Amino acid sequence: MEKIEKYREKYESEKTSGGEKEIESKEIESKETSSSEKESGAKSTVTPQLKKRVLVKEIPRHAGEKVCVKGFLHEIRAQSKVKFILLRELSGIIQAVALPELGELFKTIEKIPKESVLSITGIVKPQKQAPGGFEIQIESCTVLSEAHKELPIQVVEKGEEELSPQLQFEYRWIYLRKPKQALIFKIATTMESAMREYWLTHGYTQIHSPKIIGTPSEGGAEVFSFEYF
Repeated sequence: MEKIEKYREKYESEKTSGGEKEIESKEIESKETSSSEKESGAKSTVTPQLKKRVLVKEIPRHAGEKVCVKGFLHEIRAQSKVKFILLRELSGIIQAVALPELGELFKTIEKIPKESVLSITGIVKPQKQAPGGFEIQIESCTVLSEAHKELPIQVVEKGEEELSPQLQFEYRWIYLRKPKQALIFKIATTMESAMREYWLTHGYTQIHSPKIIGTPSEGGAEVFSFEYF
């Protein structure tokens, strides 16, 4: 036992002295680095990084700040000295403004096809006439996914002309982007969420009962026939 204690004390002393040497070497290294920076006149700078993507519904909380928003190019109105872009995403629509100071971007931004996916960075500013009361003054704009110039159906239609059922089903993936059609699913989602919340808070238990179908399904192992009439 005495030998073990001696070895342990020896090990601890060597470990401590080694750690002190390591700390001393780091201190010397940091001093040398700082002195070399002083001699060269260099200053350590930290580049500020832009925060992650901001949703449209969160824009009012970032007034006066630089933000990054991403979404579909919903509509664009081009004038000689200013261009207005409406960017649409899941939580809403935001107006972005392009000014001549953007140079080449100001000239080419109106040529971007509608429904292209954009990433826009800029400063949030209050604007009563803009959707939601805020707009973004564009500093940079990147096309993440460019849409075809001529889409089979338009998301923003001039007038209230209804598409034929054939076109609605054939181009369903575009048709459901229309705000009026998307609103149907948002209302249904809200209603179902409210009902589910009521049931759960009142002790209900969800079950999945067997369903009667007219034709066999793909997984026929769980289907059996019976005389209904």
